[in-house]
Amino acid sequence: MDIKPSDILESRKGTFCYVCGDNTGTYHYGSICCSGCKGFFRRTVRFNKLYTCPYARRCVVSKDNRNLCKACRFEKCLKVGMSPLLVKGDRKDNKKHDPITVIEELDNRQTANELVIVTKNYHHENTSSNLDYCQNMEIEIENIIIASKFFVRDRAQALGTLEIIPEYNANDFQSITKYYSLVERLCDAYSEIDMTHLTKEFDDKCSLNVPQKIAVKEPGQICHRTAMQWDPKVRASSAMFKYVWCRCAALYFDWASHVHEIKELNEQDKEILLVGRCIPITWLTMGYKSVERNFNGIVFSGGSYFPGDKSEWAYMDKDLLLICEEPVKIMMNEFVQPAIEMKVTETEYILLRQAKAKYISALSLVVQKFSPHLNVFGAMSRMSKLIMLISVAERVAEKEDNGMSLMSLFNIAHIRGTLPYDIHIRRYNVTGTRIKEFEE
Repeated sequence: MDIKPSDILESRKGTFCYVCGDNTGTYHYGSICCSGCKGFFRRTVRFNKLYTCPYARRCVVSKDNRNLCKACRFEKCLKVGMSPLLVKGDRKDNKKHDPITVIEELDNRQTANELVIVTKNYHHENTSSNLDYCQNMEIEIENIIIASKFFVRDRAQALGTLEIIPEYNANDFQSITKYYSLVERLCDAYSEIDMTHLTKEFDDKCSLNVPQKIAVKEPGQICHRTAMQWDPKVRASSAMFKYVWCRCAALYFDWASHVHEIKELNEQDKEILLVGRCIPITWLTMGYKSVERNFNGIVFSGGSYFPGDKSEWAYMDKDLLLICEEPVKIMMNEFVQPAIEMKVTETEYILLRQAKAKYISALSLVVQKFSPHLNVFGAMSRMSKLIMLISVAERVAEKEDNGMSLMSLFNIAHIRGTLPYDIHIRRYNVTGTRIKEFEE
């Protein structure tokens, strides 16, 4: 199923179908394909057909055997750049909004992992700004989300098991950051139901009684996926705390399922690591989402937030203040405000979440490349401040653990359940000392 650069370059020379190799290829749905693959792709998208492959999606798709495995044929259509968004109701509409798809190479390297399919409108073909890049990323992730709906899968399984984000080159920090940028957008935007997770109707869509062993593998058991909706709109309350907690926990395990180093661990080590890092990484995420919006407070997802302005605390219910007051104070003073002043970038945040040696090395390259005005000492100082943000999230997580212990004991905000106990309480031993997480 891998697409070699040589195959693509050969296809450019003539009219070969990028999917099956037939020599009658023309431009359809954002790529070059034959009429047979065009019709197959159109029928699949229009009629929401679902396919499964009995051979772990490793079938070779060629002109002679293209009808043998529809799952692998459709997956190859997506890999060569055919977009479900371009399958319209009639031919006129297609022509009216005819975008072009180009294959760009990062740093002119000829490796499969560095070939990036970018959909652009032909009016903006020659522009290259950060805005264009973000827009292209949004289009790309929208394509990925739509495409993922065409594969039969267990809804409870982690999103990483779909393997729909293209692999990255571990020796290229640009490739690494692009991969995790796509993962970030996928996990934030992916939704299975058309509702916010703050409503009462979400109550039967989530469960706290999921053992950690199951939650790690099947975050869909924690709750149905809804769009994260990080923009702050309504003050958080204890009535919605359970829903926010469940959705953020599922988000974390979905994100972690894309991290290759985690996939390589045995089941026991994976469980220890993921449970141990759940709350610190969740606070790191909420902190950056607040920084990204230059918001005076902490965004909790679903449009909810905890205000940084203490004058608003008079309107917060006491149960939520019990657990969030201290963590929010620390986050605002030691994370959000310093990060806003530093103008922490999304790329730096993405690499901080990994907290592994090789990603810290990539972070160093990012600082050097995107802060060229800094000398060696300035770059080192920025690196130290960035890494200190991880320590802040760790400390805030311990504060939350203390509050959650009390909330679970008295079932405040209806938060008592198997998973909160496993994540906040069980991982402490009888002496009250935090159990050390697995480290490589």
